[in-house]
Amino acid sequence: MSGSGIRSGVVYLLLSMSAMLAMDAPVSAYVVSTTGSGQEIKWQDPSASYFLNTEHSPAGSLEAIQTGMQTWSDVPTSSFVFVYAGTTTSSSHGKNDGQNIVTFAHMGANGTLAEDVFWYSSTTG
Repeated sequence: MSGSGIRSGVVYLLLSMSAMLAMDAPVSAYVVSTTGSGQEIKWQDPSASYFLNTEHSPAGSLEAIQTGMQTWSDVPTSSFVFVYAGTTTSSSHGKNDGQNIVTFAHMGANGTLAEDVFWYSSTTG
């Protein structure tokens, strides 16, 4: 990349960061979901196992997903951990079958980056 291309990239990055800092709305990495009665939606156990279906996944995705899940598990104030349970050929994501599966697929042309489907008790969360 040429020097002017690098400078343009740095300027674009700085402008993007400035725009994010200038936004009035608060930004957070996650949102805690609650039931209609206000109960926090969360796993009852202090750990959750997950499977990864690598079909249609980009190169290095297995390691990237494991690293990301481990990063969440390593938060010093967290008492919750993700446990890698191996690969699977199942693509039954979104089914109420008790399995947590990470899959990759084309999400369409509407700009969707990811989708999260979860099941919970409406009374206990």
